[in-house]
Amino acid sequence: MGEIHELFVVPEMRGRGVGNALLQRGLAYFCEKNLHIAELWVGISNHAQKFYEKAGFKGAEIVGKWLRMWKCITGYNFYINKYCKTIREDRSRGGHY
Repeated sequence: MGEIHELFVVPEMRGRGVGNALLQRGLAYFCEKNLHIAELWVGISNHAQKFYEKAGFKGAEIVGKWLRMWKCITGYNFYINKYCKTIREDRSRGGHY
């Protein structure tokens, strides 16, 4: 399981796809490491909760003021699938990446 500890975009850069690019790269890294589930915690009143929901994360449990969210990243989207497939093919040939 890959754990996203913290993802933050300064206010003046929000709405430009920076957060999504960071998240996608993190998920791709998990694929490189053959991790198929991503997990994170977000404050229950944090507006980022909607960002993660839009990216496919699901709420799992609330502990105090925190919401644990998770996402199965196998089959997440074309970009992730294509990237993971390429990594798997490279590994099967003994290639370096």
